[in-house]
Amino acid sequence: ALQKFRGKSYNSANCAIEMLRQPMSPFSLSSDINPDAQTSEHSVPFDVFDYKKSFHYEYDTLELNGLSIPQLSREINRRKAKDRVFVTFMLEGLKKSLLVQYYIKDDASDKKMKAGEFYVLGSENEMPWKYDRAFKYDITHVMDEMKLHYTDKYHIEYTVTDLKGDAVENVKLNPTVVFQPGFGRYGQGKKWMDPISSASRIRKNLKDLNEGEIESLKATFQQMKKDGKYEQIAAFHGLPAQCPNEDGTKVYTCCLHGMPTFPHWHRLYVALVEDELLARGSGVAV
Repeated sequence: ALQKFRGKSYNSANCAIEMLRQPMSPFSLSSDINPDAQTSEHSVPFDVFDYKKSFHYEYDTLELNGLSIPQLSREINRRKAKDRVFVTFMLEGLKKSLLVQYYIKDDASDKKMKAGEFYVLGSENEMPWKYDRAFKYDITHVMDEMKLHYTDKYHIEYTVTDLKGDAVENVKLNPTVVFQPGFGRYGQGKKWMDPISSASRIRKNLKDLNEGEIESLKATFQQMKKDGKYEQIAAFHGLPAQCPNEDGTKVYTCCLHGMPTFPHWHRLYVALVEDELLARGSGVAV
């Protein structure tokens, strides 16, 4: 859904290509082992991308951590705009579930700080697997807290334990630090980024919104409330002729109810609210 929203190919993947075309056991085995005709027919991983056609289902609402697809795309682009530092690991099946905790250690001061953790799920019965691309984890905020530049002298340490907390030895994850420059923002002289907004600019009656659109709109209004945008927009209507901003450094022209120009101000108010909705990735304009 995210790739479709971005206008990119969304029923394929450009990784592990040789494995995606091979039937996956046990789904590809005979009917006495896998009696389900549907999974047997689509045992090739590449078929799973088009889940509507292959498995005949759709999502009523599709969100990640409460973010709609437009909001998720906006958040990804917001993060890409900044310079970031990642630690990468090469993962593979280890026949058990493990907890990996990793730390940044400053070589100059011996200061060490936890940068994150993740789980690798598995069991003795799992099929062999190994990623051909690195697993990336953003450690920019920890580097900033430790006042480290990515070119400074430091290294990554990690511990591996099972789910009981016992140490697991001889697990090589080959951690590597990667610097990824940001796209930049307006005026930074870097790569230009268009203003991020929702793809949907179609206005709808509130009574006609589906459940997913309602949730998207509700989440966006909550963000506006948290950011104090309602107060900023309302400042355009606060006082006759002059509406100061919060700190008094700027004064805007404004309009009272009943004045001949009020309809124009009302349209401006609607446009300001709608721009805020779209800037936050709302799936619908109202």
